[in-house]
Amino acid sequence: MSPVQPSKPELKAPIIAGFVASISGSAATFGIAIAGLVAMGATRDQTFTALFVLLIGYGLLSTVLSYRYKMPISIVWSTPGAAFLAASAGLGLEFDQAVGGFLLSGFLLTVTGLWPALSRLVQKIPASIASAMLAGILFVFVVTTVRAAVALAATVASAASIWATVAQSALPALPAALFATLNPPQFIAACI
Repeated sequence: MSPVQPSKPELKAPIIAGFVASISGSAATFGIAIAGLVAMGATRDQTFTALFVLLIGYGLLSTVLSYRYKMPISIVWSTPGAAFLAASAGLGLEFDQAVGGFLLSGFLLTVTGLWPALSRLVQKIPASIASAMLAGILFVFVVTTVRAAVALAATVASAASIWATVAQSALPALPAALFATLNPPQFIAACI
């Protein structure tokens, strides 16, 4: 008996989940990830490579896991982790040490998920304390974003007007506004 090949509808959901994870998981925190990589001394090539590997890895993992478990599963990077990386630039760590720290952190998160007693212990951390820790790290990025918006008022105004115009149509407004006002490769290169 020959193995049954999955039909196209069975593959559609995991592929969409992988694509959505890769885009949505990175869009909101791309700047934080770049800042974190640069703060740890990553070169331009290391930054591009890290972002490429992360995006492809998240997309592929999301696709494979969604297909395997027959449900949408999104694997994305940790905003708190990227923010902490950027905020810890003053510690004097090298890029390779930061990569090792992320690998160790990923391992420890996996152990936490697989070890029920440890997982229950982590869940007992009050949400208000966890939120305050994240807010303390992200505050610098919020303030920097507001300052950048003031400094780049013309760019922000054009993006907002394009977004408002496109929002009236059936097209997705946010990507249209971003790609119409920014040249993504030049924007990433300028951030590095």
